[in-house]
Amino acid sequence: ETLSDYDMEGAQINWRSAHKDGWAMMDMTLPNVTAKIATDKHETTLMKRIIALHGVNGTCSNTTIFGAIDFFCLNGQITGDHNKVMRKNTSNFSLDRFITELHKSQQDFTAQAEQMQRWANTSLMHVDVKAMLEGIMKSDRKSEKMYGLYNQEVATRGRNLWALYSAFTNYASYADERNGFNLRETGKDTQAVSMFTREHKVSQWIESKQFKELIAA
Repeated sequence: ETLSDYDMEGAQINWRSAHKDGWAMMDMTLPNVTAKIATDKHETTLMKRIIALHGVNGTCSNTTIFGAIDFFCLNGQITGDHNKVMRKNTSNFSLDRFITELHKSQQDFTAQAEQMQRWANTSLMHVDVKAMLEGIMKSDRKSEKMYGLYNQEVATRGRNLWALYSAFTNYASYADERNGFNLRETGKDTQAVSMFTREHKVSQWIESKQFKELIAA
């Protein structure tokens, strides 16, 4: 009810579960709520995304997160903690406050797109991205793989901060031969949680001192 009929038209809803259905995630994308991001080499369109998490086994509190989907590569994107509606336990849940936050989410999506356009305008031509990734990830193996993903994105989007962020979101969206970041086989029903954890990890990377220094440079 907080979205218009036009906003909801064509909405795509995917459900993921884990821990024998003790954890569930609704992932909704709204293809009519969009924003364009352009570099000197490439242009893509973002569509609004709403994620809702629910756990009955202590794995998570009820949480709603707003983000975006990149139409070009279908990578999922959540940014910093400002895009997260407060964790809601039954004891302190306020429906009125939640509705207000849903209304505000459209402003947040617009602000998020404006931020990403600034990243697209931020050149990394004279930045040692490989060393920067080593500092963020604290793992030579992971940073080497991420540097490879970044260079793939550069070929399409140009050598800019948006390309680096797109490499991050690739890591959070796929776990196979497409990026080399396969999930470990644990024999347990945890894959959906592990992939969402990657999205949260990306949101931490872009809040890191190293990433923010690139924005300020």
